[in-house]
Amino acid sequence: MPTLGLAMIVKNSEKTIKRCLDSCYHLFDEIIIVDTGSIDRTKEIALQYTNKVYDFVWIDDFAAARNFSFSLVSTDYIMWLDSDDEILPKDRQKINNLDYTDKEVIICRYQYSHDQYGVVECSLERERIVKRSLGLRWEKSIHEYISFFGKKISVEDIEIHHWKQSGTSERNLKILERLTKKDPVPRNLFYLGKEYYDFSKFELSIQKLEKFVKMDGWWEDVFAAYRIIAKAYLALKNEVEFFKNIFMSIKIEPRVAEPYYELASYYFAKKDWHRAIYWYELCLNSKRPAELLSTYYPQYYTWSPAIQLVLCYNNIGNVQKAYEYNELFLSFRPKDVAGLNNRNILTNSPLRLKRKNGQGKKLNLGCGNKRIEGYVNVDIVKIDEVDEVFSLYEIPYSDNTISAISSEHALEHVSLEHAKQALQEWFRVLLPGGELKLYIPDLELCCEGYLKGDNSRKINGFPEKEWYTKCLYGIQRDENGSVAQYQFHLCNFSKKEIRELLESIGFIIDSLENY
Repeated sequence: MPTLGLAMIVKNSEKTIKRCLDSCYHLFDEIIIVDTGSIDRTKEIALQYTNKVYDFVWIDDFAAARNFSFSLVSTDYIMWLDSDDEILPKDRQKINNLDYTDKEVIICRYQYSHDQYGVVECSLERERIVKRSLGLRWEKSIHEYISFFGKKISVEDIEIHHWKQSGTSERNLKILERLTKKDPVPRNLFYLGKEYYDFSKFELSIQKLEKFVKMDGWWEDVFAAYRIIAKAYLALKNEVEFFKNIFMSIKIEPRVAEPYYELASYYFAKKDWHRAIYWYELCLNSKRPAELLSTYYPQYYTWSPAIQLVLCYNNIGNVQKAYEYNELFLSFRPKDVAGLNNRNILTNSPLRLKRKNGQGKKLNLGCGNKRIEGYVNVDIVKIDEVDEVFSLYEIPYSDNTISAISSEHALEHVSLEHAKQALQEWFRVLLPGGELKLYIPDLELCCEGYLKGDNSRKINGFPEKEWYTKCLYGIQRDENGSVAQYQFHLCNFSKKEIRELLESIGFIIDSLENY
């Protein structure tokens, strides 16, 4: 079994080093600790775990300090940690059971920051264990890394948790400024631009990052740079450049949630709830590809858009959706006080849709005055023919409890987004194998009928063109001359479009035809 050593560089770490070493000291055959100038009890605590504690005169060069620590290790493999890192029990077991066969560099997941509930906020892949005989060295004075090009890489399901004690320091900024002035390569410009943004030096951040994106930098860093540039411009109230750069980041990598979250937050700040909802829901529907290696922020895929959607839906009066997203939020952060308070408020709200067991009932949705016997006849307006009043897209029945749905010329009377939401709701409440009968205008047929129409001919008592106009736009005025609010058509579909939409939701189409 190969031996494993630990190499650490530390400074003024008395508050964190004990937790770090308690979590992992028994994993190692050798522990090397290099102190770069502590004036607290760091070295005293370190000596409780190893007698190999050394001094290194600080020269504003993290790579130099780490290379010194590596040079003192004598084991087959070297693992590095910072003093505010911790290895949890499940990951200690994985390290104990590591198979080192044919492995030269081992990559682990670095859970770099956490919220107050311990939920990971920032995560990245890092080279963590290397074969000592390769003589691999750390590079760059700051944001240092091990160059392992051409080596045998193994990505392991092991997490190292970093409990960050402080934010960006002036020391790091000064090192980066000096390094970039001396060597203005893409990587240095990228990190300096990020550092300037963290210090709210937005003009300088934009200047460095705009220079960086024109160079031959790593494409994942270019993606991140455009997002930072966008945020910096927005901080300077330049919305045109914000949109330009955020969409550049999406163009480079459209599969991730981070830029969508920035757009959602922009519209949220404007109180444009519907647009904010669109982008926040896109965040929740995004799944970060496993092959990406750059830093990512798990909260933008999980709890953060969920809690924002609670606020958005509550602001537009959709208390049921607000409740549902709050439950999703609590599934990610079950102890969050805000979510628990929201649950109490939303559960007892008289505006919340109370779901009931459908018991295999059949629904006739948007029935108007056309009842179907054997069905629960539903519309948004209460008239004699209507049994229950609710909207097409908020169904007060539990999942998988309705045996059949019929909807005749109702779906086109809601917005496109609500039509999509309605179909998703119908799929939710239908039993497996349940039946949907949907009658809507055929957009292509109506357009063709209007273009070829002749008002000297009549359809259903209307001049031909007028008939197709009504099919496209609905009835504009009631018989008494008042505006026919619920008779407008707000969306339409061709047969191809409705097929694709239904199938994307999960419906299996047995028949699709004109009647």
